[in-house]
Amino acid sequence: MNDINTQMEITELQSDQEETDSRVVLYCMYRYAAEKGYQYVRVKTPDSDILWILLFHADKIKATALYETGHGNKKETVEHN
Repeated sequence: MNDINTQMEITELQSDQEETDSRVVLYCMYRYAAEKGYQYVRVKTPDSDILWILLFHADKIKATALYETGHGNKKETVEHN
């Protein structure tokens, strides 16, 4: 089998943020942008900080978004159109 690995730099995702929390917004904006044809984004994380950051930037994500946070019996799902 011939495995070919390719690597490309995505300039839209460049960030000087050390924490992943705020980078999640960049990933959602890039990967699920309307011009790429995606209609939905789903982020599942036990970290509520990411949920609040995503909700703050929700209007920049041009897709219907489902944000799931929490764990065990304390899971919450928020939908944003």
